[in-house]
Amino acid sequence: MSISDLVARFRESGDRDLLNEIITALDRVVRAKCWSRFPTPRHHQLVEDLTQESLLSVAQNLRDGLRDPKKVLAWARGIARNACNEHGRKTAGRIRVETLAADPVCPSSGASATEAHDRQDLIGVLLERLGPRHAEVLLLRHGVGQDGPMSYREIGCVFEVSKEAAQALVEAAERAARLAMHELGESDS
Repeated sequence: MSISDLVARFRESGDRDLLNEIITALDRVVRAKCWSRFPTPRHHQLVEDLTQESLLSVAQNLRDGLRDPKKVLAWARGIARNACNEHGRKTAGRIRVETLAADPVCPSSGASATEAHDRQDLIGVLLERLGPRHAEVLLLRHGVGQDGPMSYREIGCVFEVSKEAAQALVEAAERAARLAMHELGESDS
């Protein structure tokens, strides 16, 4: 059963189990939207808070705030975007590139903690340079901050495009990431 079908059934019945299914299905989409705005490990708790705030808003407004159940994914992403934007306005730029120092990690690759921090900082800067749409596509595809990577079909559902168009979105985001890496002087080639 599709998420829009679940929403339509929930709106008719008010069944809490259906609401839980809907929220669980929307979690990855909303979390990716928040990660695309605040992409560094330092912002992990902020992303969790914004995701929870967004999903709570979805749950509270699902019956009356959503006109077309078929648009539930876009609607939920919009709520997450608005929550992130509101937080950005409240903090008035306090979360910027200069605060991208990553939390301490224990790298399994054998790299030093400093190298791991540098890599995480670079990824954060890269995602900021890409812009929210490309960052969101890459985060969804590679499963960053989520249970695992999404397929092209799942990404297509999030952006309401075909599997092929989703693949093209991912490829465009990867090209943009390579270009940004090259501009940052971090290219492998």
